[in-house]
Amino acid sequence: MRFHDKHVLVTGGGAGIGRATALLFAEEGATLIVADRDAPNGRAAVSAIEEAGGSATFIECDVSSAEQVRNMCSAVAADFDGLDVLVNNAGMQIVGKSVEETSEDEWEQMHGTNLKGVFLVSKYAIPQLRRRGGGCIVNVASLNAQVTMAGFAVYAASKAGVVGLTRGMALDLLPQGIRVNAVLPGAVDTPMARDYFDEHELPFDEVVLKRPTRIGRFSDSKEIADVIAYLASDAARFIVGASVVADGGLHAMAGFSPD
Repeated sequence: MRFHDKHVLVTGGGAGIGRATALLFAEEGATLIVADRDAPNGRAAVSAIEEAGGSATFIECDVSSAEQVRNMCSAVAADFDGLDVLVNNAGMQIVGKSVEETSEDEWEQMHGTNLKGVFLVSKYAIPQLRRRGGGCIVNVASLNAQVTMAGFAVYAASKAGVVGLTRGMALDLLPQGIRVNAVLPGAVDTPMARDYFDEHELPFDEVVLKRPTRIGRFSDSKEIADVIAYLASDAARFIVGASVVADGGLHAMAGFSPD
């Protein structure tokens, strides 16, 4: 197993990509720390891991809060002998609005979770990675960091910030034995994606058929989790500061239109 005896922290681990990632690392032998601000989802993810024979702990944490992040990392320090892998997955969307239509509070919410959250968790978790002699950080950004759509400007800005932060962190931390990379998912069938479709009264299945990726479907969360696990594994030891696109060929489709 690739992650036998490894300690892995996954933020936003209660649902979607985060839950799939936590389950995969547990299947591969890791001990999981599942962090989420949604306590029922987080505890359900831990229960699923334990029912499958894995080991996991839940910590309730809003990654936009420095106090909560510090408390989470203090708990990790007290209960575990450091970390081997950090997956910064926690994120949120407020989309369908232009910059003019977006409130300052909405800007703060998205950047607080999507970008500041990556900064805060990394800042306070890095000492726990050093404690184990190094390790890996994988930041979950989005294809919207590179190409986006009308109504996604603020979300795209937050995810583009994650890509820039990833590159800078990679250069700062490599001498300490810590590799940092990002994964950029495209269209993924997650609860957050389905909430967007419900909010805008869009038929999810019909949109998937009419606006497919080159592969012809949305990805499921496990397919993104596979990429995250690869980047955290020894097989990716020469990959540093990269932004790995996992979008089913969406970015390669000239003339793609979301309309």
